[in-house]
Amino acid sequence: MTRRTVANEVLIADIDLFLKEGREVVFLVKGYSMLPFITGWAESVELHRLERRPIAGDIVLAKVESGHFVLHRIISVDADGLVTLMGDGNNRGVEHCHDTDIIGIAIYALDYKGHKRYLYTPWRKFASRIWWKLLPLRRYLLAVYRRTIMKWTLKKAGVKTKGWQVVEKA
Repeated sequence: MTRRTVANEVLIADIDLFLKEGREVVFLVKGYSMLPFITGWAESVELHRLERRPIAGDIVLAKVESGHFVLHRIISVDADGLVTLMGDGNNRGVEHCHDTDIIGIAIYALDYKGHKRYLYTPWRKFASRIWWKLLPLRRYLLAVYRRTIMKWTLKKAGVKTKGWQVVEKA
């Protein structure tokens, strides 16, 4: 697999095109917003076209009201198709989009060795529901996670860090 760095606008346009053609797309996740379920810079996700109505618990790539693209979990979908999203690694704040602004659904996470993990096993669904209920404690749980498990995972993946923060090339 070849790795290339491209601007988000180009990447998202290509992802959308490939998904519309019925292809799957794998891309490297950056950021901390989906911790602890998806580790940025160390894991990629495999996206598929969403062929059904989105439901709470789906992890989707979507264009939110601010115009940014996010890979976040759906919290709710109302009858008019308004979708509320929040990253698993976020302590507060939600994003909104319409169901037509969803580009694709993440089905698998791939670690730095290429091993696939299905994101919707009964265990993962259960864990994400528990994680949601732990929202008031996430700040503290994530602080411990970043300084231990995530730091170790990034080191094994060959990602340069300073403390627990990723050092990206300019």
